[in-house]
Order: sequence, then structure tokens, then C-alpha cells
Amino acid sequence: MKLIIPRFAEPTGNNDFSNLIKIDQRDCLGGQTLLANQGKPMQGENEESSNAVYEGKRDLSAITTFCHKEPVTCINNISDGITISGSQDKTVVAYDWKADKIMHRWQGHEREVTKVVYADIIRSIFSCSRDRSIRMWRCDDENNDFIREFTGHDLVVTGIAVCSDGTTLCSGSRDNMICLWDIETGKVMRRRNINRNLITHLQWFPKESNDHLIAQTSEDKSLRIWDSKSMEVAIAFPSRRNILTYCDISYDGNYIITGGSGVTGQGCDCVMWDVRAQKVIAEFLGHSMTVSACCFASFDENLVLTASYDHSVRMWNRKTTDCLLQYTINGAGPITGICSDADKHFCCSTHEDGIHAVLVNTETSKATLQKKF
Repeated sequence: MKLIIPRFAEPTGNNDFSNLIKIDQRDCLGGQTLLANQGKPMQGENEESSNAVYEGKRDLSAITTFCHKEPVTCINNISDGITISGSQDKTVVAYDWKADKIMHRWQGHEREVTKVVYADIIRSIFSCSRDRSIRMWRCDDENNDFIREFTGHDLVVTGIAVCSDGTTLCSGSRDNMICLWDIETGKVMRRRNINRNLITHLQWFPKESNDHLIAQTSEDKSLRIWDSKSMEVAIAFPSRRNILTYCDISYDGNYIITGGSGVTGQGCDCVMWDVRAQKVIAEFLGHSMTVSACCFASFDENLVLTASYDHSVRMWNRKTTDCLLQYTINGAGPITGICSDADKHFCCSTHEDGIHAVLVNTETSKATLQKKF
């Protein structure tokens, strides 16, 4: 079976990625497998594997009991067992997968949702979209309408981040613009433009570290750190050979990991940067296609999780760069996002098989599917 999967193109200034590649999904699989029907274990259902392969749905029209009726484009955590996700169906969903119920479904975007974040201190969710807008939704509000809209970008908004005190929102777009917004008023406070800086992701530094700093990845193959006080670039790291797709920051703020674009094993990397030394100190290699998302594991600071268009999630030892676990969803298409919680779970969003919640045994490096939604 052939999958047609979009890859990150070289920066051209166009609004959408247009380059396509073809890959035989059998080339991405191998080693010991644990097969399951629609993601539910069959014989040996309690068996764990560090190289597990699950059979996913291929018929999008059949996905009617999941959170979303179209491909899931992004995911993030609210708390243990509760996720937020965005989709091509233009909705944002808060889902309690342990209780198996949708807590909220927010509608209002006119096009695909590209990123979602949760701001705990103000109990609010923010989403951005290909409709060039950012919307704010209140978790405790029985009305599912958005409570604020932030407009000003000229192209698809591809990154959003909220500061630790919940007063300021940062956004980035393929229009090369990075903006700071006053959340209370919805007004732009500052904006900056760098030529060819087609932003792919934003992450605010944790409050335990330099919480006035913002990390940003770009299609110009660069990682930058912005000072939110001056809205100037504080650190510009050496450029990579491939487009940087995503970033996450360690709890202490000393390290950043970034995902990289690629095909047939060229590029397809996750690298770790030392913020103080301003250089790459580790590379996590093994994916065969673009690494779409990455995160430091919430349940163990020494572990890194990566999600890829090769329909697999990998778990890595941060210090040795060894791959400890591979979780592959055969037939899911690109895995578009990943998040984790303190209860040793990760959740990954997929193009054709909804969202998987997976339990990780950190002692044996085994993965067990808990829920698909």
C-alpha cells in the first residue's frame, strides 16, 4: 500500500506545502511486531513490546466515535488523562480519555486548526488556524463559543505560546511575523519580522527558568530565542541542514530539542541544544521521515519522545541517545503531535487513526495501548 504524505518544503513564501513524496509503508516497519485489530489487542492482548506495531483504521469515514471526524493535526495536555486536540474538522476538543468522555468541543475556526495550548493559571485554551486567527476558549465556561479572537497575521498561524503568568500570548506565522499580544485586551503589543523566518513552532520557557524567553523554530532551518521584553533575538543558533519543525524546552530551561524534516532517513532527526553553550550536544537518529513533534517526557526528565510522519513514536535516552522504544501505528499515516503526562503516558495524534493514549513501562521500556479516541 502506498501512502502519500506531505513533507516540509524548502522556504518559498507560499502559503502551503506543495511537495509530495511516496513511501511504501512496509519500508518503515520491521523487527518484532505486536499486531492489533483497530488498535485493540488480539491474542496476547496484555503483551507489551518495545517495538510494537498497531493496525490502524484507513477509512476516514468510519471514524465517527473519535474526538474528531477528520485528521487530528495537533495535541497537548491539560492534566493527567485529559488532552486538548485540534483537527482538520476545524474544532478543538478537550477529552478525558480515562473517563471516555468529551469535556468540551469548541467550534469557530473557519479552517484547519494547527496548534493548541493550555494556560493553566487562567484556565484557558488557545488555538490557531489556517484561517490566520487565534482564538481563546474558557475551560469552565458552559458556552462553547470563543471568548476572544486575535487577528493580525497575513498567513496561516503555525505557533502559539503563553507566558507563565497568563498575561501574554506569543504567535508566529508563515508571514515571517512573530507577535506579542495582551491576552486581556486582545491587542498586539509588539511585532517583529525577519525575512524568510517562516515560523513552524513556538515554546515559552518554563517559569522555573528564564520565563521572559521564547524559543522558535523556522523553515529557514534556524532555532532562535527571543527576549519577550524587547522582542529582539537574544540567541540565534547555527543553522541546520534541514527545516526545523518543532521545539520543546527542558524543565530547567538549559536544553531545547528540535524536530527536523527529511525523507528516506536523510534529515528526519531530533537534536538537543545546549542553551548556554549555544550548540548541538546530541542527535537522536532513526526515523525515516520528518519528525513532526518532540517533547521531554513529563514522567522522566532523562527521556525524549519523538513523533514522525513514518507513523511511529520513539522514546530515547536523553544522555546516551539510545532508542529505548518504538511504537508504530500501521496505517495511521503521519503522526502529527505528541504530549506526555506525569502518570507515564504519552498521547499521539494521527492523520487517519485518531489519538492513541499509551502507557510506558519505564523499567522495561515497553508500551501498552490504553485508549484510542
